[in-house]
Amino acid sequence: MEREQESLKRLSQSNFGRQAAAYAGNWLLADTGNLNDILTLLDISKQDRILDVATGTGFLAAVMAEQGSEVLATDLTPGMLRKAQTIIGE
Repeated sequence: MEREQESLKRLSQSNFGRQAAAYAGNWLLADTGNLNDILTLLDISKQDRILDVATGTGFLAAVMAEQGSEVLATDLTPGMLRKAQTIIGE
């Protein structure tokens, strides 16, 4: 079972890692209107601490952090996180 899980993890990292540039250039994911609609639904306050799991290229994490919230963004795929760092910084 553990070997199977590790194999799936590596497969996922490989597949999504190859797509990081495409995700970074996807207008739908980066659209500020869409991101602001999500923020409205989330009703984030400056006191909130947020965990963004499967952040991908970090577009949503970035706008949540702009609200003054503490955001920790993580992803299974190192390639996605590297692209997020390039787009939004540390």
